[in-house]
Amino acid sequence: MTSEAQKKLKKRRKLDPHEEIAASRAWDKEIAENVTADEVTNDQELAKALDDEIELTDNYMATPPPENAYSAYKIINDEARFTDFQPTRVRTAVHRAFIGAQRIYKHRLPPEPAIFRDIEHHPLREQFLKAIDKHIDSHKQIETFQEVNKKHAAGQKVLSSIWVFKYKTDKHGFLQKCKACLVICGNQQAYGELPTQATTLASTSFRILMIITAKFDLETIQIDVINAFVHCDLDKVVYMKYPPGIQPPNRHTILRLKKALYGLRRSPLLWQKDLTSTFRDLGFIEVPQEPYIMIKGGIIVFFFVDDIVIYYRQHDKQEIDKLQKPPSTPLEQELALSTEEASPESRHLYQQKIGSILFAAITTRPDIALASSKLSQFNQNPSNEHHRAVDRVIQYLYGTRGYAIQYGSTTEARSFICASDTSFADDKLDRKSSQGFVMILFGGLITWRANKQNTVTTSTTEAELLALSQTAKEGIFIDRLLKGLTLQLNEPLLVYCDNL
Repeated sequence: MTSEAQKKLKKRRKLDPHEEIAASRAWDKEIAENVTADEVTNDQELAKALDDEIELTDNYMATPPPENAYSAYKIINDEARFTDFQPTRVRTAVHRAFIGAQRIYKHRLPPEPAIFRDIEHHPLREQFLKAIDKHIDSHKQIETFQEVNKKHAAGQKVLSSIWVFKYKTDKHGFLQKCKACLVICGNQQAYGELPTQATTLASTSFRILMIITAKFDLETIQIDVINAFVHCDLDKVVYMKYPPGIQPPNRHTILRLKKALYGLRRSPLLWQKDLTSTFRDLGFIEVPQEPYIMIKGGIIVFFFVDDIVIYYRQHDKQEIDKLQKPPSTPLEQELALSTEEASPESRHLYQQKIGSILFAAITTRPDIALASSKLSQFNQNPSNEHHRAVDRVIQYLYGTRGYAIQYGSTTEARSFICASDTSFADDKLDRKSSQGFVMILFGGLITWRANKQNTVTTSTTEAELLALSQTAKEGIFIDRLLKGLTLQLNEPLLVYCDNL
């Protein structure tokens, strides 16, 4: 960097906050006249200077900018933003940071869009539109809405909705991403007979908990529940219009809410009931004077809307680990066919989950082979129960992610062992049997399989013979493969089975 540029930066740091903004705009103008995008990207010294430039002082952060502070921001033309190897003139601070891959400080960001129409002329338009798409996809996955004909809402109020846009910054105040949240206009709801008031933690109670924590040196865990309200099922029929920016298939189609969306009068109360019910099932008891505080032995839990804080002594760590303990088995219960047709989004999400666990079941995790086989039967029409079951398998995999197949020379083990087993008529839907096999070479597991038999067997002997036949075929193939690798075993092929 030239000495003249260093002097300008040094002089600028001595200005008061309002003069600094004017100097910043002049500095931007000078860069725009003399620096191209390629130079901004390649000149490391200039990039460091620009980073230093946006680290503002505490006085600047506490001082509100003048009304015209953001007048320098202009619409960024997409064609100019994405040019193929063409020098691009730097236009504004936001544009400079965007094309130069610079971090943007929060006080240099334009105002957040107040309504959906404000996005059209916003410098970060594309980022906010992507946030909207991501938010809508999350609602589709959990089936928050259901398309219905407008005639179903005859005599009822069809509510509107708005978008709330926010910047998310890191702890240093630099922009991480743009966020969008759909909020229904609950103020348009008529007051009904159902209660809507949800309690919140009193300030006095919170201070008492802080004093207890400091006095007895308690450990704390803080949990932030993402999209808390939409995890609750609605207990009342509510209709809403399509969100701004989302076009309905026709003018007669509206949405029926199936989940407690942010903005509804009863959403906080429904969330409170679901949360307290879950902790009751875990053995916690509510404090009569403060329903948002629950205790279990020496463990204290309190909630504030979607934030959960847990206090505990160090010797209660085992009990806390039990609360966070993953499932001990991949599959817990027998699953039934769904009586309702699943949405395309639900099918797609379920098939993605099945694909993920199948990869693990085939490559390194024989303990989930049977669970993945059973859950794969519901790929075409999964229900919420099936989603919860496959989520349990994923939680089990995460909790046992340290499990591995061990290989090594063992003198006690036989050279090559095959074993098969079956569960007679264990499928309640079609009375077919499940079968499986494992094969071990020099004490290490090399192949396995668990699946449902193709035919209905009439006895355990017949089911075992079918499993034995499948195992023998795979064993013969492995034996030939070993011979092809010039590996000669001194023992005959041995297959274990039972109940014949």
